[in-house]
Amino acid sequence: ATQLTAGQITLHRSATDLTNLARDAALQATTMTPTHPVGVEAAVGTRPLIGYLDADRVAQVLQNLLANAGKYSPAGQEILVQITEHDSEALIEVRDRGVGIAPDEIPLLFDRFYRTASATQSSVAGLGLGLHICKLLVEAHGGRIWVESAVGQGTSVSFTLPLGQPAADE
Repeated sequence: ATQLTAGQITLHRSATDLTNLARDAALQATTMTPTHPVGVEAAVGTRPLIGYLDADRVAQVLQNLLANAGKYSPAGQEILVQITEHDSEALIEVRDRGVGIAPDEIPLLFDRFYRTASATQSSVAGLGLGLHICKLLVEAHGGRIWVESAVGQGTSVSFTLPLGQPAADE
């Protein structure tokens, strides 16, 4: 994590099929959190959705978001990963039907070491670094990440990643 906070993230980019990457992450999540089925919906037609990305780093983001969704969702509730294409970006959304997050906490979620009241009250394990690291990794790729949530109705964490080759200066 020290390397990440110093802003020196080295990305090892290669052509990456985001749909396959999401399916692999979902499969891994179901072995880590077997009480939650994880679905993947890719609205990208029949062709692969290729980004020139660091597959390991993007997998790390997905695994973190899926683990969080599992921690804060009742057993048996499906977690859904949706992938769509908008212009030259992929939009990936991880949605749960868990406890949700209070509106005043949403702007703080990506801060280092921040933990929601429900996380600390329910003794959910964590350091408050996962979403901070996700933000750094998504932004290193040139993407954005954000959260939408309603208390008692669930949470959706979405991020974008550029598709195609990166600019020459990256």
